[in-house]
Amino acid sequence: MNSNEKILRLQKASHVVSIVLTVIRVLLVLAALGVILAGIFCGAAFTEALNGLFSPVAQDALTTGVLILLIVCVVAKLTLYFAVLTIAGRMFRDFSREDSPFRQIHIRRMRWIALLIFLASFINLFSIQLTGWMAALLIWCVSAVFDYGCQLQQESDETL
Repeated sequence: MNSNEKILRLQKASHVVSIVLTVIRVLLVLAALGVILAGIFCGAAFTEALNGLFSPVAQDALTTGVLILLIVCVVAKLTLYFAVLTIAGRMFRDFSREDSPFRQIHIRRMRWIALLIFLASFINLFSIQLTGWMAALLIWCVSAVFDYGCQLQQESDETL
């Protein structure tokens, strides 16, 4: 397979990924709206359902304020993931239109994605989310690989 065919495959796959990420972003918005509406209209039932999950001592602590905190945390995490998917969607959209994915803008985007995933891993109410930290670290490392690829691409372009 020659390089033109590989680029075409990358462009087609990137276009599909861009569309899938757009659909997932729409679903995230709907999920956030659902959480907010459930908190507004079903707050008492939600608090009662949560009380069933916790011990009697913890049940006393579950108040409307805690419910609001839960809703804010969930919406904040969904918002961060929405931002991640938006940045990734732009990156893949650009991949589908360009001859080379090795550009500085993509490195910055990957680093933003890593940072947002790292921040989202702190918004976890019940446990430490090490997978978010590891994903952020891996994405940061891939951005370093892309940085090296950009340097090689630039050298190659200057040689020709």
